[in-house]
Amino acid sequence: MGAVVAALLVIIPIVEILVFAVVAEAIGVLPTILLLISVSVAGAVLLVRQGIGTWRRLRATVRRGERPTDDLMDAALIAGAGALFLTPGFFTDAIAFLVVIPATRRTLRRVLRRAVAAIAATRFGWKGTAAVATKKVYEVRATSRSRRGSGSPERPERLPSAEHPSDEAGSRDRG
Repeated sequence: MGAVVAALLVIIPIVEILVFAVVAEAIGVLPTILLLISVSVAGAVLLVRQGIGTWRRLRATVRRGERPTDDLMDAALIAGAGALFLTPGFFTDAIAFLVVIPATRRTLRRVLRRAVAAIAATRFGWKGTAAVATKKVYEVRATSRSRRGSGSPERPERLPSAEHPSDEAGSRDRG
């Protein structure tokens, strides 16, 4: 995993420089810089709108008492897109725009969910939602030691905690 991150840290700046050079060759250096600034500003505006919408959905989901998994994943993806918008360049801005758009973010969320499930299956032996059904369940029956009609049941041993008073006055864990 560290090798992939290191490779991306080398490859992405090279791609950014190449894309910048191609665009600058086509329209000129000054228009390229102005275009880069305008794309970043537009991305920031879109990022703020989507971030606020995600925050509202997250709060509404929590108020309803539901698990906000999709909303939390959206928030993380939007935060990642924000980091990409901060990186100057057309390539990272294009990726950030794809992440911020709700339709592509929904697809990315499904892909990431499958990737996390695959990693969990490999590392932890988890098999997805069917994992609960594959676990062994044992049925246990409690029976008493004494039989009916044989007299009084056995007295349980005296527990060490029974030697202390039942009130909370002497308890150490009293709040």
